[in-house]
Amino acid sequence: MEKNLGEAKAASSPRPNEDECWAAFWDSVATMWLSLPLEIQQEYAAKYPRVQPDAPATS
Repeated sequence: MEKNLGEAKAASSPRPNEDECWAAFWDSVATMWLSLPLEIQQEYAAKYPRVQPDAPATS
């Protein structure tokens, strides 16, 4: 009986769409990033500076 109840619940809840999946993914990435020690975050930020998407590329 428990198995049937679980199957009924799964069937009644809709599957997430692609946007919801990506939102959940990036939320988990942000959570993992913020759980890193501050020293690692700072080291990464210094090594890989943020690039502005609107800035023209210079060569």
